Amino acid sequence: MQFSKHLLVLSLTAATLALATPASALNPQLLPPGMRFHPGASIHDGAMQANRGSYALRCHGVQVGDPRNNMAMARTTFLDALAPASHIHPIPTDVASPDESAARYEGELKSFYGADRLDGARPLFDLVLMGVGPDGHTASLFPGYPAVQETARWVVGVPKANVEPFVPRVTLTLPALASCREMLFEVSGSSKRAILARVLSGEKLPAACARSEGETVFLVDQAALPEDIRGR
Repeated sequence: MQFSKHLLVLSLTAATLALATPASALNPQLLPPGMRFHPGASIHDGAMQANRGSYALRCHGVQVGDPRNNMAMARTTFLDALAPASHIHPIPTDVASPDESAARYEGELKSFYGADRLDGARPLFDLVLMGVGPDGHTASLFPGYPAVQETARWVVGVPKANVEPFVPRVTLTLPALASCREMLFEVSGSSKRAILARVLSGEKLPAACARSEGETVFLVDQAALPEDIRGR
């Protein structure tokens, strides 16, 4: 992983990081092109000690005090202890609609980036942390939703989620998520094995469409690992 010399910009979707399955348990030739599994190591300390900027990549449209607010969970769990408040940039929830929240956050991202158009040679983020939902969604990009097809905007509102909690969401779009040096998926638990197999097979699910312009890495535990990717 190579990051900016003085600035690490992290975009996250959850506060849980897991250890990877050991590389010896995998057959890398069975992975789709451009993807790899990370050998067993935690990025928590190495990434966050150098952190100068943390941006949310999606948000449940509920107030900070609501237990369903995922950024509040991340801050309580680890962000507030590892980064100053001025370097943490949550998606605003004190607005009238998801679209208004998305517009404000897109403006904040563009101000930080210093341009209105993304440049493939200059990533918006160093590291984007991702997950895979039970329906194949990632961030708050749900299968069949218009947000998955968005190519112009960086951030969009999602009026209603496809899975619990069924609240309005705000999410970065695929082009904004792709603008990173490394995209890191964390997938754990046997309940994710079937959907992960579909994602890795190339099925047109949002989690399969989300790819970094740099490198895409999957951190997967043994329980979630599809049978055809296990080493023999």
